[in-house]
Amino acid sequence: MGERLAIHDGHSVHRRLGLEIYPSTVEERQRYAAEFRTVIDSLAEKCGGYSGWWVVGGIAREVTIGNQDFTVKSPGGRWRDVDFLFDRKNRHALETLDYSGFLSLGGATLQSCVDISPDHAILRHGRVKVEVPPKVFETQFLSLGDVRFPSLSAQTLLHLYAVGDRPKGHMRTKDFLGALDLARYNRKHPQEGFSEKLYEGFHAFSDKKAEPGFMTSAREIATWYRTSRYNDVFPINRGVGRKIAFHVLELLQR
Repeated sequence: MGERLAIHDGHSVHRRLGLEIYPSTVEERQRYAAEFRTVIDSLAEKCGGYSGWWVVGGIAREVTIGNQDFTVKSPGGRWRDVDFLFDRKNRHALETLDYSGFLSLGGATLQSCVDISPDHAILRHGRVKVEVPPKVFETQFLSLGDVRFPSLSAQTLLHLYAVGDRPKGHMRTKDFLGALDLARYNRKHPQEGFSEKLYEGFHAFSDKKAEPGFMTSAREIATWYRTSRYNDVFPINRGVGRKIAFHVLELLQR
């Protein structure tokens, strides 16, 4: 778990590679799970079921490795984000989702790099495009408490870390730790049909994206938009603002 530091609300606080990890209370986790259910039910209704979209990121990772007691709220009061990935048919589902709860729904940066349809899957960043086997995006159902939700194999969750942005070319500490936990889990619990060879395209994509001269990323577009006058009128965390920002990104990728 890491170095024990102190006590926070009666629970031990730990540090891993300098990152402080604060525990959440039972009440906080129960409230989070209830709100998470609302989001999952809303998306299932929006998308006509549980195919074509997946919960990824930290929540999927924690559930996959068997950690149901993960942090859901920071000491500053911020609730943990829920990250999603969508296929081509449902890729704009979050923009039009009627949800006004307290959870932040993310995944836009990853979404901009992945194009999934039933017969193909492509990783892209600017003009860099790498085709990968559609099998890597086969749905695997997970459960947070009694909330069942669609996700991806542990190997795919791990290799998605090769797709996301890396500020200044380096993984953030929390992302490195997340990838490390998944790698350890995969080593102990190999899943039949999801060998490392299946993910060669992910490594090729990561290498090509790191080459000098790649196109502007979703993260850079989002940073620019937040500091522009457009964000005052159409905030990027709302549907219209998000559409404008990613319209700019799509223009740059042509």
